[in-house]
Amino acid sequence: MLSGVWACTDDGTSVAPAVSTSVVPAPHVDDPVADWELQYLPAIDAHMIAGQLDSVITVCQLGIDGDSTRIVLYNLMASAYAGQGLYGAAMEALETAVRLSPGFTVGWANLGGMYARLGRHDEALPYLRRAADLDADNAAARRRLGESLLATHQYIPAAAEIRAALGLLPDDATLTLLLGQSQEGLGQTTDALASFLRAGALDPGFDAAHTHAAEAARQLGRQVITDSCLVLQEHLQQIAAGDTAALNTKTRLRSAISNAPEESIHQARLGGFFLYHGYLPEALALFHRASRLQPDDLWLINEFGGLLSRTGNGDEALGFYLQALQVNPDYGPALINAGGILNALERHEEALPHFEHALALSPEDPGIRFLLGVTYMSLQRYEDARKQLRQALTELDDSDEAAQLQPQIEAALEALPR
Repeated sequence: MLSGVWACTDDGTSVAPAVSTSVVPAPHVDDPVADWELQYLPAIDAHMIAGQLDSVITVCQLGIDGDSTRIVLYNLMASAYAGQGLYGAAMEALETAVRLSPGFTVGWANLGGMYARLGRHDEALPYLRRAADLDADNAAARRRLGESLLATHQYIPAAAEIRAALGLLPDDATLTLLLGQSQEGLGQTTDALASFLRAGALDPGFDAAHTHAAEAARQLGRQVITDSCLVLQEHLQQIAAGDTAALNTKTRLRSAISNAPEESIHQARLGGFFLYHGYLPEALALFHRASRLQPDDLWLINEFGGLLSRTGNGDEALGFYLQALQVNPDYGPALINAGGILNALERHEEALPHFEHALALSPEDPGIRFLLGVTYMSLQRYEDARKQLRQALTELDDSDEAAQLQPQIEAALEALPR
């Protein structure tokens, strides 16, 4: 147990420490951006993305040396330490954060998560309970608490916490699997089977869901279900013809989702993996899940469309482009991409308003004008096409992009009937 955060009574139970009278307010999403955040956080983010964890720690330490109450930096430093397997140092950083700011929910949740990651779930529980008490609407805190209760065979409270997390994060496959495991622990095998099957339906690439469902069905004598789940499991094991490196990558990406199902990036990465290997239903389920977690992230939703388009899945790509346009009808990349897919599908009448709208938003973009001209050609509106293509030529500049576009415009003009 880390000193100064939780004390222990004579009977070994954990109790909360006395709260210091000099505390730092916990960070909040609506807090104004401070100058120090602009100074340090972009560098930290860049180093984290590049996997340069020593640099992350160095920059965090510089910021803390300037002001030891910068709570966010302790949490980021702990993430970097944990990424290096230095859990003791990570715990020490988080311990400092929650001592300075007892209301820092994320700090308590991460501190408990460190113990849980090491398999020390009994020690994790007080920290996770503190996090859940501080913020009952924190899905990650409720999930982690449920996981540690499950690991310590406290199935009734585990099920309650997991259901609470599901209320905050509906239709999550990871949480649904955990619910099934708690039901299994309570001897509710029929309910557990239903949960495992639902987890597999929500995320068809979820090996563990199919494995647990097969075992629960076997116990209930449901051989048809057992066999079908084993077929699904075998199908997932055949990815990349069973290549060990690919299977290890899949396991690692799945582990990231299990550790943080609230983070859309993990769903997106595993979805991309499945798509690369030609497992379209498995990829789509994860892409849709990620977009539900980040429904306003236009870049992400548009990117899913791009990945699908580049792999020849035009109809599915169109769905994501249209989803982005539902969020923001003026989002140019999705307008252009939706129009392009519709043209490729020979749905030119539907493509036309997308390009017209895009051009209205960017009237001096020769690339959009070219696409509009080509669409007019497909609709046999040749004079409209000629007008747009000639105008596009006049708008070209000296860029490399324009140099590539010019011969395409000229070829389109040449193809028009005289």
